Amino acid sequence: MFLCVHCGSGQFGSFPPMVRLHKILHTLSYSYDDWNARAFDAYHAKQYEDAALYWKHASSIPNAGAVNSAQALFNRTLTLHQLKRHAEACTTYQQLIDTYASNNTPVIRELVAESMLNMGALLGEMQKQDEAIATFEKLIATYSSDNTPAIREQVAKAMRNMGVAFGKMQKPTEAISTYQQLIDTYSSDTTPAIREQVAKALNGKGFDLLLKAKKTWQNREQAQSLLREARNDLLAGLERRPGCGMTRGNLAYVQWLLGEAQAAEDSFRSALAAAQNGGEKLYHGTVTDIEQHTIAEDGGFRAMIERQWAEHQAVKSSRD
Repeated sequence: MFLCVHCGSGQFGSFPPMVRLHKILHTLSYSYDDWNARAFDAYHAKQYEDAALYWKHASSIPNAGAVNSAQALFNRTLTLHQLKRHAEACTTYQQLIDTYASNNTPVIRELVAESMLNMGALLGEMQKQDEAIATFEKLIATYSSDNTPAIREQVAKAMRNMGVAFGKMQKPTEAISTYQQLIDTYSSDTTPAIREQVAKALNGKGFDLLLKAKKTWQNREQAQSLLREARNDLLAGLERRPGCGMTRGNLAYVQWLLGEAQAAEDSFRSALAAAQNGGEKLYHGTVTDIEQHTIAEDGGFRAMIERQWAEHQAVKSSRD
């Protein structure tokens, strides 16, 4: 029985039977601290399979205490994610949530909230957007009234990630509404981490308004109204993150469709030069964006960005 329970990782498989039994019996006396130390040692040695197993053992020690057990489970989920064992990571996140959701210890509340956030993001990576959204909604409903800074950050991130998930599901109205909820809730918050989430929400909302305008292009008055709102959101986002190339690139696209060609040229040139989300990442992302809900005006914008991209590469080559 001992061999079945404790040899799952094969860590004793190379030893003779009696030696294996001795080593296994020895581990039965390990404390939480023993398993936790072994897990960290394994993790830092990039032995992630062993680290995940050791944190599983640490979380199961009866007298470890709730904080230690929850932290061990959380560390295990992060390691499983790194190993791309996504389904197992989600199961472990759910175990942590189910076990500790009613625990009001501040540290544990933060771990549960972050587990919900990470689980939702992981479900999104697994293309399970409906489940991801349900997880984010649960986090928001559970913790929206909690004023603890760390938990406020998790709620803000959940709102933004939910907006992203709606966008991936081609539900721009729901995405825009979710981003607006985040903006309305946290726009006056001065905490840097939350200001960043508001800036990202403004960019996300501006981009979805841009796509919505392209979809309704035949109704030019409605499209122009959507674009003006998008421009306002993107400018507000840049006030919070002036160095974000992606936001400035989206602004360039909006300006182009509004007939502000010179402003679009200036914005895209600055976007390409941005250290954050500029350069090649911006160029390829913009090309992909142009291909969504294509309209006649996209031809001129594509020609402009191709010209600027060629100029940007030439300047970069001359400096190298």
